[in-house]
Amino acid sequence: MIGDGFNIDPGNYILVYCKMRYYIAWTSRTLSTWFIVLACADRYFSSSPSVSRRQLSSITTAYYTICATTVIGLLIYVHVLVYFNIDPTQTPACYGMQGMYRLFADFSYLSFYSVIPTFVMCIFGSLTICNVIELHQNVSRSTTAAAAFRIRRRDRQMLLMLLCQVLIIILTTLAQPAQKLYATFTTATVKTSMDRAHDELAAQIIRSISFLSHCCSCYIFTIISGRYRKELNLVLQRCYKWKLFQSTHYTRSDDGNRTSEQLPQT
Repeated sequence: MIGDGFNIDPGNYILVYCKMRYYIAWTSRTLSTWFIVLACADRYFSSSPSVSRRQLSSITTAYYTICATTVIGLLIYVHVLVYFNIDPTQTPACYGMQGMYRLFADFSYLSFYSVIPTFVMCIFGSLTICNVIELHQNVSRSTTAAAAFRIRRRDRQMLLMLLCQVLIIILTTLAQPAQKLYATFTTATVKTSMDRAHDELAAQIIRSISFLSHCCSCYIFTIISGRYRKELNLVLQRCYKWKLFQSTHYTRSDDGNRTSEQLPQT
């Protein structure tokens, strides 16, 4: 906010802040995308007709995969803590060392944050669709028409949620790494003040768009799925009842304390 609102970037003056800002930002963004990849894989395993594959969709497996993904994500960008520095002659001043390392940093961010996870999402999404189609065929032969319609409606909502989520992630995560690569390739290009202003405006817009992939899933699911809206409403009602209970409990406790203080001492 300081950099955008007042054009004061602490990363241009404090080396530790420069390194930690990029390390935390890149790691958190990459992990959030890969956690969605794990969710897509879980959808595939849970919808699989194979019993052995369905067994992989469990809480224990989720714990192990989340921990392993977190450790790998923290290790992938360790080089940022070493090779990022402050160079007033480059734009931005706080970034990777010029030369081959800067290309390596941009390509690694593009690959691990956008290209690889979206590719894996598409694979698991396609496999999930195949599982759902096979499930519909089995359901049509073994259940009544009303039950089959309910199952198809539920699965149709699930698939629509999955496709919309993957599509938005692809559109919102590709832009920022691509913009960083463009900035790296055009570092040595002589630009006018107008060109630099255009690049800065484009970078600000793309950076704002990149946040959509991390915050819009809840809104997409709420709009698309009636079942999700129902579950969300139940969660909000429980939270409201719990808050009301806590407020009533504390009020009664305060009243009891006041009453005990007002009692005469014997």
